[in-house]
Amino acid sequence: MPERNLELEMDELKKDLQEIKNLLKAIQKDMFKKAERFMQSRIVKVKNLDEMEKAVNDKCFALASWCGGRDCENLIKERMQATGRNMPFDGKLVTKTCACCGKPAVTPMYFARAY
Repeated sequence: MPERNLELEMDELKKDLQEIKNLLKAIQKDMFKKAERFMQSRIVKVKNLDEMEKAVNDKCFALASWCGGRDCENLIKERMQATGRNMPFDGKLVTKTCACCGKPAVTPMYFARAY
């Protein structure tokens, strides 16, 4: 029976393990980029209710300027079964006026339906 070189085998296993780690990192990075591109492709900046309704019907997130009013939120929910999902951290308004009522906007808001 030939004698085994355990030290050499361990070195080879360590190299294989590092290759697997590198491959998994690359896969994770690629999956994240793909998901991010898809997410960005599903965000539509809207200026009024008609544009918002089209975006929501197309299963997108509608990014709109919003006055923060409960009446506007209720109207959007009633008209298109969409609700406010998230306020972007950057706070950049799409327009200076609310997409729903035309009053001065105080924050951007993502609106969408739950599926």
